[in-house]
Amino acid sequence: MAGRVPAPLVFVASAFSQYLGAGLAVSLFSLMPSTTVAWWRLVVGAVVLLALRRPWRRSWTRRALALAAAFGTATATMNVIFYAAIPLLPLGTVVPGELGPCVAGKRSPGRRRRRHGARVATALGRAPRPTRV
Repeated sequence: MAGRVPAPLVFVASAFSQYLGAGLAVSLFSLMPSTTVAWWRLVVGAVVLLALRRPWRRSWTRRALALAAAFGTATATMNVIFYAAIPLLPLGTVVPGELGPCVAGKRSPGRRRRRHGARVATALGRAPRPTRV
């Protein structure tokens, strides 16, 4: 167990990294297209992961390499498509719909009611909303 990073610290570092990256990305939208921002974020993330994990020190099987490549491709595709959609989304309604279920699940007392409330909030958060044009 010595030398391992505690899970809460990993969680906090991950959240900090996620929100720092998102905040920086949003500030770059006025300077470059959102898809370019997405690619830069992927490149910087890859460099950080390479520096932290040093994958060249490990022997890779073909299967592990293929899985890592598939994961990287899926992540890159998801991020580029999401960033391309950001200028088209009404963020005032989209963001609360995404975060609402998390808050609702944490706020309702009791296990059974909390799970039920989170399910309802998730369903409502995912339901189509009317948009004004």
